[in-house]
Amino acid sequence: MSATMTAPRTSVLTRTGESHHARDSFDQMGGKVDVIHLEVSDKPSTSVPPDLVALIEQVLRAVTDGDTVTIGALPAEMTTTQTAEQLGVSRPMVTKLIHWRVAIPHSRYTPPCQNY
Repeated sequence: MSATMTAPRTSVLTRTGESHHARDSFDQMGGKVDVIHLEVSDKPSTSVPPDLVALIEQVLRAVTDGDTVTIGALPAEMTTTQTAEQLGVSRPMVTKLIHWRVAIPHSRYTPPCQNY
């Protein structure tokens, strides 16, 4: 007998007003986020690293479009079944992509697959 342990999940749901606020903020920024500064009371502001800014921009863009956003850390290695579940495709499709030497995107927001 085996047991599968899953990490606890935190769900954050946005309301329509929050989605509109995100859209307004995104429009004010001109649709492109380059730098984000965080301010915490009584501490100097700090800049968010560029790779995290890109992630926040993708989340903000998705929220403004009313899309579902799932954020999680991917393991360094995944089985074909895990990859298929993550990408929302069948395991045989993942196997074919590997056989055809097609780069498999790690996110639905990455550019289309490129051949090696």
